[in-house]
Amino acid sequence: AIMSRLGYTPDDLSYLGDDDLYNFQGVANPHLVAKIRKGERVLDVGSGLGIDSFLALRDCCGDVVADANAGDENVATDGALVVGVDLAESEVKHATKRGIERGYSV
Repeated sequence: AIMSRLGYTPDDLSYLGDDDLYNFQGVANPHLVAKIRKGERVLDVGSGLGIDSFLALRDCCGDVVADANAGDENVATDGALVVGVDLAESEVKHATKRGIERGYSV
């Protein structure tokens, strides 16, 4: 509920999934002003559990899995990258675990 009030869209909430929704600790929605575009590189300082990093990865198309043999046109844009950093080791571990579960390169 809090994420909707902060301006996260139904698509954002669906992309994240229940585990991330119930663990949200943010106080704002940086995506309302960031307007991340395909191919951009993003540094998420104070990334916490990685929720905004995951959305940034989606927005820069860094989460698209390339299938070089199939000639897929939905190949991730060269250079698209998201790096999340946080001081809390437990949150970094959680975000890393969730990223691996999603199939991201961590």
